[in-house]
Amino acid sequence: MAGTSLREQILARVALVLAGATPAGANVFRAREVSITRDVSPAICVLYRGTPEAMPAGAGSLQHRMTLDLAIFVRGDPWDSLADTVDTAAHAALLADPGLQALGAQLVRRGDDADAQEADRTAGTLTVHYAVTFFTRAGDITQRP
Repeated sequence: MAGTSLREQILARVALVLAGATPAGANVFRAREVSITRDVSPAICVLYRGTPEAMPAGAGSLQHRMTLDLAIFVRGDPWDSLADTVDTAAHAALLADPGLQALGAQLVRRGDDADAQEADRTAGTLTVHYAVTFFTRAGDITQRP
């Protein structure tokens, strides 16, 4: 992925890792703007939230911190239990992935938010928040130091 920031490389890797690693199967999207329909559930959207914080880390490198959200969409009862199976599989896959480790991404789970909606079948969204720390060269944010 030469030419793309390390931030985007990490986000793309997260989506790649999750595709097929959870009950959501291939229904993993990177910043999907179209609503998640019944036939696409369960699904995961990988979302970048906020401006990354960067600070000098010595010897021409920068330390970056960003927030990564996984929005997990499910339908059925109990929706939160269905979301939990996707959540636990996603968490395990992310923390075990050697590709994310090779990018220098340090993920720390920060919590989650739950939102239920009434529909023909109960629908719910569990949004899991991760703090991600990574390092780049000060003069080239596409590369690790």
